[in-house]
Amino acid sequence: MPDAPCPLITVFWMHKEEFDRPFEGLSRRRKQVLELFLAGKTDSEIALSLYITESTVRKHIENICDRFVLHQDTLDNRRSRRSDLIALFAQYKPELIGGNTRASVPAVSSKMTAGVEAAATKSEQRPEQRPVTRQDWGEAPDISDFFYGRDRELATLQQWIFEDGCRAIAVFGMAGMGKTALCTLLAEQIKDRFECLIWRNLRHTPPVGDLLAELIGFLSNLPQADLAAKTSDRIKQLMECLKKQQCLIVLDGVESILQDSDYAGQYPQGYEEFGELLQRIGSERHQSCLLLNGWDKPREIALLEGRVSAASAQRNRRVRSLQLDGLGAAARKIFQEQGLSDEEEWDALIDIYRGNPLALQIVSARIKELCNGSVAQYFDFGTLILDKHFQQLLHQHYQRLSELEKQIMRSLASHRQPIALPQLLAQMNSVSASEAIEALNSLGWRALIEKIPQGNESLFTLQPVVMKYVTREHL
Repeated sequence: MPDAPCPLITVFWMHKEEFDRPFEGLSRRRKQVLELFLAGKTDSEIALSLYITESTVRKHIENICDRFVLHQDTLDNRRSRRSDLIALFAQYKPELIGGNTRASVPAVSSKMTAGVEAAATKSEQRPEQRPVTRQDWGEAPDISDFFYGRDRELATLQQWIFEDGCRAIAVFGMAGMGKTALCTLLAEQIKDRFECLIWRNLRHTPPVGDLLAELIGFLSNLPQADLAAKTSDRIKQLMECLKKQQCLIVLDGVESILQDSDYAGQYPQGYEEFGELLQRIGSERHQSCLLLNGWDKPREIALLEGRVSAASAQRNRRVRSLQLDGLGAAARKIFQEQGLSDEEEWDALIDIYRGNPLALQIVSARIKELCNGSVAQYFDFGTLILDKHFQQLLHQHYQRLSELEKQIMRSLASHRQPIALPQLLAQMNSVSASEAIEALNSLGWRALIEKIPQGNESLFTLQPVVMKYVTREHL
């Protein structure tokens, strides 16, 4: 018997070069998205594979459709364009469709048609029984092509939240390390496991009472008239919300509401009740999670995570902090994208800038411009590039320090080599060991010093970039 008629599939008529031109013009990231999409991956699966958000995946696919001039001419525009995109590649590049299955054109086989239809359907489907999540992303950034590595950190944070039941987590570290990007991607990955998600940026330093009003209003739909007048009572209302439902609260840029010219984790007048909020979220029972990020570790987080249970003799597992360090080998992708040469020198460049993604993006761009991409030629200059933007960030870090912290930073910069506490004290007049230890601890909460274990003692020093800044500006 003759085969049943094949279902209709769109056939495109264009010269091969008309197809090749936009395809070759796609960026590396868009080709990665395209290949996964054509393989039948969902937007969520693509986002997880490439460490980007689902909204970024959708934007990339829409851009690809635009480049191939796939028009929006049906009621279900996005679905139609995606189906046309799959049909286009089935015709001109069939090896990319569903596991390199090849198809003849225009006589597309029923097997290929079924694969095309399945891929188009799967790319739009959501997992069955997905919980309904109310989300308010506020000023959360849209991560696009500038996220590298962090598999280990993402896995650790998810373990803390879902296996250890963490109530509060602080991600802290130097400017440029990618704390906001990491928290954005984490929230995107886990959002469907919470009933509510709300993101707020604290750089505008909202009063604590106003911040609580926003959180309570979104999480509970409580009328303004029923909102408590006192901040302490609003904290109680928020705690009730966190107990009744699973909520994920992300607060970005916590350093904005911490005290300048003082030790890390202190609050200026009017913000002391933020410490009470952290204390209650970290110590009371509820089924939600607060995710903080900033330059400094908040004092309450440090105190709560340091507590030891009398029953188990273990540290508190409900409150954690993660100091976000450099990228390591994952930073090599930055150099690949910039087209830098002398690959044998890349690890040394990463080490000098301690894997700081922002610093490495800046220096790799300069190397490409000034040294034609040669890392070896850059090293021949015998200097560190300290971009004005990054220097300004370091200046903001420095201005937040107490006077004793600044004195220690200057001493470490002038000594240049790692130094033990007794040697450090010998360089500093009229500073007791207890005062120095307190200041060093505060600098550790800011991720501004490096501590190197050596035998029974620790040596202290500065990162090369921080050392150059302090030497240039403050010695």
